[in-house]
Amino acid sequence: MSKVANALKNSHVRWIITLLLFLAIMINYIDREIWVLAEPKFAQSFGWYSGIGSLPHSAISKISLILFIWSLSYALFNFPGGWISDKLGARKAMATFFSIWSAFTAATAATFNFISMAIVRAFMGAGEGPVWPLNAKTSKTWSHQNEESTMYTLAGSGQAMGPIIAALIGSYQIVFWGWQLTFVFWGIVGLILAAVWYFYVRDTPQSHPYI
Repeated sequence: MSKVANALKNSHVRWIITLLLFLAIMINYIDREIWVLAEPKFAQSFGWYSGIGSLPHSAISKISLILFIWSLSYALFNFPGGWISDKLGARKAMATFFSIWSAFTAATAATFNFISMAIVRAFMGAGEGPVWPLNAKTSKTWSHQNEESTMYTLAGSGQAMGPIIAALIGSYQIVFWGWQLTFVFWGIVGLILAAVWYFYVRDTPQSHPYI
């Protein structure tokens, strides 16, 4: 076993990075779920919905088209996500994309019609697209021998936890705070965590001050 591998094994840094990766993915999925929960509220704000009964077909059509635009942007940026991660390194790449999707999560509060919402969600999707390539790269780089799948899975479980947190907390935030403030709150949380990631994580164990 090399000195670096031995130092990595004896350090807790990789598990702190796993936790940060878990939180990043969890926030990623909270931000998505919050939008779904807020649909009736922003549809009413935009004049698409009276607030009585079910959403009308016209509102559902607009929401579906925005969701398609977000999905397309997400898919397009998922493909180069690995390449970008390799070029920038996991530290800068995650901090950059985490900041992008969090900033546009917060910016969702400023939307006022179909076009503004579609533009904001497109940029958010672009920021979220590389999250899984970043999980793979970080897990590969920071896991000790025979721990890569464990690290990837533990971090990836944020995908399941995010919607749960959104349903438990986000739904009440939307009711009591309003949909705009809810998006601002989670956007700020994401930006704070992006900064924590940048200042704590390094691209390799060899470059980390605590290894």
